[in-house]
Amino acid sequence: MGENTYLPMERPDQLPHPPDGMRTAHALSLEALSFGALKRYRSLFDDRTEGHPWTHLPDEDFLLRLNAATRMPDSSELRPTKGGLLMFGYEHDICSVFPGYVLDYRRVSKAGASVERIVSLDGTWSGCIFDFWQKVQPIVTKAAAGAGGRRKHPTLSDAMEAALLNALIHAEYPGRRHVVVEQASDRITFANPGSLRVGRGRAFDGGVADPRNPELAKIFALIGACSNAGEGLELIAAASESVGVPAPVLTECADPARTQLTVFLPDAPASGGAEREGGDVLSSPGTEDGPRTSADAPAVAPSTVPLFVEEGATDEVQPPAPGPVHHAAAPRGQLGEDGAALSRALARVHDPDARAALELFRTKRRIKRAEVEELLGIGSTKAKAIVGDLVESGLIAAEGGGRSTLYRLRDA
Repeated sequence: MGENTYLPMERPDQLPHPPDGMRTAHALSLEALSFGALKRYRSLFDDRTEGHPWTHLPDEDFLLRLNAATRMPDSSELRPTKGGLLMFGYEHDICSVFPGYVLDYRRVSKAGASVERIVSLDGTWSGCIFDFWQKVQPIVTKAAAGAGGRRKHPTLSDAMEAALLNALIHAEYPGRRHVVVEQASDRITFANPGSLRVGRGRAFDGGVADPRNPELAKIFALIGACSNAGEGLELIAAASESVGVPAPVLTECADPARTQLTVFLPDAPASGGAEREGGDVLSSPGTEDGPRTSADAPAVAPSTVPLFVEEGATDEVQPPAPGPVHHAAAPRGQLGEDGAALSRALARVHDPDARAALELFRTKRRIKRAEVEELLGIGSTKAKAIVGDLVESGLIAAEGGGRSTLYRLRDA
């Protein structure tokens, strides 16, 4: 996807970094908060915690208990905290503190057209995280509903709910990119600004929690939305394995830092169960250069496919050490290019961006330039230069032309 594909209607006042003097959450009054959103939250809180001592508190005291508001020491006036503003604030007030703040959900057709869109800046609702979660959570869990699995295992609906919360709680909201949820017929991708805060290779092991926004984690936990600390990604992997869909794929890139989690859905049925537009079963997300070339879920083979793809990585992926392999990397059959051919190509490349682009061939036989843009978080001009250098060096070959050009490994 191109750099602006996620949100064609960019805010004219969006800035990549807050300038000096940018407002803080404490500079706003409680009028920056949507008390409608707070009322909906309190309804969920009351249903889950009957008889809780906070149930009958006034809204202001309830916000204090949530750490969503704080009392100013000089005036005793209540002001929202950053977490409170993000969770319950109006979009225009949130953007006065976090200029790059955008929450975007899209369900896409095979051609990449938006079939359904929920975006925080459209002005028809508050635009806060809590209301976005309430709107999107039922959609992504319904998409996974009915997927069978082994008894006593988390469901795929549980996995989708955890993935959505993971993106919202771990997003780096002062960052330059958006929180994006993109749903196709065979997968849902959750992307958020910010790098992983858990060591490489440990994300799916469970038991390690380091939320970037602990205030948000607490507020969600109080209504029972969060799984136990550190279990989100482990739950997603276990649910995917139980249902028999490909293992989730977690991708990390830098400059700007961005983390993307793809959770796969069972294959869409031939009739019924899958949304259609113009007769086409919804497939994988499109790009600004046209539709993606394969709706097949990428395979994840532990000896060849990295769980993480990090920009700047220069070491080839090594086979795992002998012993049990985590289910998040269980072999599902190789859909990408031959590992030996890719290793030969990587051996001839030293530029970290070019190496990261080549890693895409581990799960696909054909790639598009827009996929390089998305992986590296770069613009079309730089991606075009990277792909052009790989073509010129004889490592990849172009097929087709114009916006629909595909690339393959030459010696595969």
